[in-house]
Amino acid sequence: MLLRDGIISPDDVEIVEYGLENLGSSLLGMLITLVIGYCFDFLSGSFLLWLLIFPLRKNAGGFHAKTKAGCLLFSSAILLVSIICFVQLGCSELVYSLVFFLSFFVIFVMAPVENDNKLLDQTEYRIYRKRTRLVLLLEGILFMLASFLGWKELMVVLTIVFFIVGISLLAGKVKRQLQI
Repeated sequence: MLLRDGIISPDDVEIVEYGLENLGSSLLGMLITLVIGYCFDFLSGSFLLWLLIFPLRKNAGGFHAKTKAGCLLFSSAILLVSIICFVQLGCSELVYSLVFFLSFFVIFVMAPVENDNKLLDQTEYRIYRKRTRLVLLLEGILFMLASFLGWKELMVVLTIVFFIVGISLLAGKVKRQLQI
């Protein structure tokens, strides 16, 4: 339609299709996150989770399934398990802090983890590592602030974010090791 209306050139069709496909996948992921959050009375937390996980996951890399359906299934399953463990079952602030800082360490040491869809050269590796560590630092400060101010929901959200990204990095590293 964009080509037909003269908005894009024929050379740009593949790029625009790729961008629209990624946008659609992101919106679907966000919708699933919000639906799962709604089902567990964690709607505002799930929206915040999406905002905080996006820059970290984008730069840290990690597990990617071979198909979009597999990716959606893996992402939904880890999100569901995380919300059940950290929201429904609830934990003490000490447990949230331990999981958060253990996940922080995993991400700090491992990121970025490349995958078959995104192999990194040395320059890309350094750039993604630096970006990941910057986001880690900012979100780590946010976690400490939330802990200090008693904002438990934000602590829970950040714990889930770091837990999911940490698991994704571990799974991505294992998958990559098994392939080589």
